[in-house]
Amino acid sequence: MGQRAKYFDIFKCILFVLFSSWILLQFLAPIFLPEDSIRDLSGHVAIYDNKDIINNMNFPWNFVYSIGDILCNQKADRSFFINGNQMSFCSRCTGIWLGLTVGLGIMVFYMLKLDEKILFFIILGIIPLGIDGLGQLAGLWESMK
Repeated sequence: MGQRAKYFDIFKCILFVLFSSWILLQFLAPIFLPEDSIRDLSGHVAIYDNKDIINNMNFPWNFVYSIGDILCNQKADRSFFINGNQMSFCSRCTGIWLGLTVGLGIMVFYMLKLDEKILFFIILGIIPLGIDGLGQLAGLWESMK
């Protein structure tokens, strides 16, 4: 194994740990907040809509919900609830974060070799996600239920 491949493996492991920690925080946040205290965070992407609610939370939960408030619409009717509390991201965004984490885990534990063919399919799979996300961010459309 070359030095370059070794560093790439270390990089993949670090990314996996970071993404795993991030998704874990997203699931723990509504559990560690008082029951039924976060009911509706509906808002808009790229706007800090729920500052008043989030500022009353302790760290790290306020950090998790702040990121969710900026990156996600957090529509209550499209979100999962745990402990009677709305999660920091809608179900679609939660699925994206979870998918990225699982994908990184597969790369780390099954040592998939990234060749041009696999990279092509990864990029091909990300393109619709990027188009939809950028289109919603620009206000061109809103994804339906």
